[in-house]
Amino acid sequence: MAQWIGWIITLIIYISPAWGIQICPRSSATFVQMMGYKALDKILKNLDEFENRTISECHDLCVINDRCVSFFADNVRNQCFLVNTTSANLVSQSLEKHSNWSFHRKVCPPSGCEAADVQFELLSGSLLVTNAFKVTRDLDPHRCLELCKNEPSCLSVNIDYKKGACSFSNHNLRTSGADQTMEANPYFNYFEKICLPVTNRCTTDWAFERVKGKELVGMPFDKVLVDASSREECEAACLEYQAFPCRSAEYNYQMNECRLSPYNRFSSEDKRVRLESSASLVDYLENNCAKGPRGFCSWKIVKQNRMVQQDRIFLTDSIVKCQEECLQNPNFICRSFNYDPISRTCSLSHHSRRSVSGTGLMKSPSSIVYEVSTCFDVSIECEPNVMRAKVISNTLFQGKLYARERPSSCFVDVSNSMEFSIPIGLKGDDCGTVVENEGTFANILVIQSNDHVMTAFDKAVGVRCTYEVGNITGETILHINEMNKTDHKRNSPTLPDLSLHILDQEGSEKDVVSLGELLRVQVRMSDEDTYGIFVRNLIAKDKTGSNNLTLIDHHGCPIEAKLMREVRTLDHQKALESEFEAFSFTGSSSLELEAEVETCLDRCRPVQCRLASGRSEDDDFEVVVSYGRRRRSAGSYGEALDTRFLSKSVTITAPRFSLNGATEKLSAQRKNLIVKKPIITKSSDEIEDIHEETNDLEDSLMAQLLPYQTDQRTGFLCFEPSALTTISGATLLIQVVFLTVAIYMGLRIGREKSSREGNFFNVY
Repeated sequence: MAQWIGWIITLIIYISPAWGIQICPRSSATFVQMMGYKALDKILKNLDEFENRTISECHDLCVINDRCVSFFADNVRNQCFLVNTTSANLVSQSLEKHSNWSFHRKVCPPSGCEAADVQFELLSGSLLVTNAFKVTRDLDPHRCLELCKNEPSCLSVNIDYKKGACSFSNHNLRTSGADQTMEANPYFNYFEKICLPVTNRCTTDWAFERVKGKELVGMPFDKVLVDASSREECEAACLEYQAFPCRSAEYNYQMNECRLSPYNRFSSEDKRVRLESSASLVDYLENNCAKGPRGFCSWKIVKQNRMVQQDRIFLTDSIVKCQEECLQNPNFICRSFNYDPISRTCSLSHHSRRSVSGTGLMKSPSSIVYEVSTCFDVSIECEPNVMRAKVISNTLFQGKLYARERPSSCFVDVSNSMEFSIPIGLKGDDCGTVVENEGTFANILVIQSNDHVMTAFDKAVGVRCTYEVGNITGETILHINEMNKTDHKRNSPTLPDLSLHILDQEGSEKDVVSLGELLRVQVRMSDEDTYGIFVRNLIAKDKTGSNNLTLIDHHGCPIEAKLMREVRTLDHQKALESEFEAFSFTGSSSLELEAEVETCLDRCRPVQCRLASGRSEDDDFEVVVSYGRRRRSAGSYGEALDTRFLSKSVTITAPRFSLNGATEKLSAQRKNLIVKKPIITKSSDEIEDIHEETNDLEDSLMAQLLPYQTDQRTGFLCFEPSALTTISGATLLIQVVFLTVAIYMGLRIGREKSSREGNFFNVY
């Protein structure tokens, strides 16, 4: 009963707003069919009845009757009932299910809509099950939508991304209300033509992505209510809103309520920010016209995967070109791209792992997914006494914005904001602004997501203001120089039987490392047969000791899971190891690790740690065993016999902007450059984000991508296809040789046995 009532309410909501007001010209009228529905018998008595008529004949009767808006057909008795404009609302409230009946709703193409106001609404991972009047292949989605937009009878498009096919239909979901005709399919997108007469017109392929039955939760900000009597009016209100950039809206069909938000599901990396099923009839509407920052971007890399839904595909030998096309794409907001170095194929997608379904990301040995993570646009306003740097982010930013040389006296703290700024004084020592030449002032601005440490996700941007008579100009420049290498102390182990080591992924000892480099920290001992070890209170410090960060707590569990993982035993050893990404404290180029190491008889007891899974998109927490794998053999763990403190220092080099001695050279080389964008580069984890100089990027990336090497972190071995083919062929050849030898030996033994049996019968 509840389900039956739900169907009726849904049909009323979707159908009634358009009922009785669409009178189509006869030549343009089309019909949408809903199987298994009829009106109540008492309502049918008030409708025009026709006996012995097929559905086709009923269709023609409704077309020639200008007042007919729909009809019911009894497919067994060959009856039909025409519904006119005066009884349409009565019928819309009396639909019931009946297997022998069908309901046919007259649909008019959008009329009275200027060509520039025709837009599309996207439902990802869905298709409308309907008969297409035209199917095309080998066209990209942009071309498919252009064809539908220019065809008056086209009301919707199904795009099959697996087959590369576009199906054009004169039916749509919006006017039929037939939810049962929609199917979920990760290989399809459904686009519906809508009319949005607004002054702030959208030029992208689709104006909004609609997610049915969902609303945005987890944002600590209220949504703004505006007047709107339909979903389209709500979308138009979002496009026209001036108080803030409207990035998403929600429409409540029961309350006729429209809620606008300056955020969408991509505005925060907090997993609590998500789309959640609504208790009422609410649709989430994501504005595809609201372009965000694309200046200084970080990237996350997911190896051996590809996005199923690819909105644009082209060939290129350059990953840099693929990245630039994603960031500058005008037809949709590109949030990721696939690059296959074997086929040299670049595929752009509006999806990321945050929006794609579980089956929308597929394993692909030779493909790599690059996701846009955090992007910043930086602009400079040159005022009489200060340079005012304004930063716009595509996600909520929480951290610190400061002048690199004066992090303590020239900074602002930022808390959950997408727009923030800092005034940088031109004179005085507070901000360390340098006078390059007469009338030109320069500084280095650091955007840092952690109040205490700098990681590879952070940005260093050079800013400059030039004051001339009658003319003031400002610019931002990203320039990469190595840090000045400073002396660092090398601490010897306090006791000869324990030592702390920092190594790269190849196992080489490191004294100088790059910011964001994936490293291994090891604790070794000289007598593994007798003793075991356990690490707690692992702390990172700068060279002055004024800043510190706890990486492993006193229980032995990681605190900063994104910086350091749990500690494990080395294979067949009791030595301990963990991985961490190199970082530096604000204003320091030296990093010191200090650990408290316990020595136990035989082995120390490990601990179970509950960690926030920062490297997983699906689970909120993961439970890990830290500081040794738990053995299944019987026996107790030894008590701690001794505790010692070990430390190790390394120098951190990072992308830096130098004004001392390099400014004039930089100005000459980059005279006409206003903004220099960072580029993607390869790192040693599955998800990474490191910035390199543009000129060095392409060669290094291609050299690293082909051929694939052993994954040092996971132990998986990857082969390029030619190597795999050679190994498979060799294996097959060996199997054939063994099989041939086995058959030969079997036949030989059989002949010898037969010979012996023959001799036996001859004897007897």
